[in-house]
Amino acid sequence: MVTGSFTAPGQSQTLYVISVSECNASHADNFGTKRVAIFNGQQLVADLDVDFKETIERKTDLNSDGIDELLMSSGDTHQGVVEEMAALYSFQNGRLRTVEDFGLVLEDSCASLEPGSATKAAVLYISDVVPGNMPKLTMENYATGCTRTKRWRLISRGKMQ
Repeated sequence: MVTGSFTAPGQSQTLYVISVSECNASHADNFGTKRVAIFNGQQLVADLDVDFKETIERKTDLNSDGIDELLMSSGDTHQGVVEEMAALYSFQNGRLRTVEDFGLVLEDSCASLEPGSATKAAVLYISDVVPGNMPKLTMENYATGCTRTKRWRLISRGKMQ
């Protein structure tokens, strides 16, 4: 949970991330739906599906409009590969808007012991903030081998492949 102004400026709201955990929701189903519930005091003002994002990474008002955006992530592990995805959301007026879907932001295949295994990670950047305008969001992707000495190298810009 986190507090802030999520649906309108100047509000004192509490946002909860809820794991619904529907019956029979397996690992393949990310153990069920993830939702966000936003309250003004005791009043529910928004109940929204957040596409399996379950972790609040950062709360920020990127465009200085008095309404907080959330960077949220979700992850998965399968056969020795760890993956993490991220998206930036806005909840203005009680509606979910994806400001930016970053997609894959981390992939670590070192535990798979497959030849060519590596760790890849994205670095997210924002341009200068101009009040009232959403800053430009960019990504750089880096990779390193699975040795103890990590030598990160830039492999691409934009969404990770």
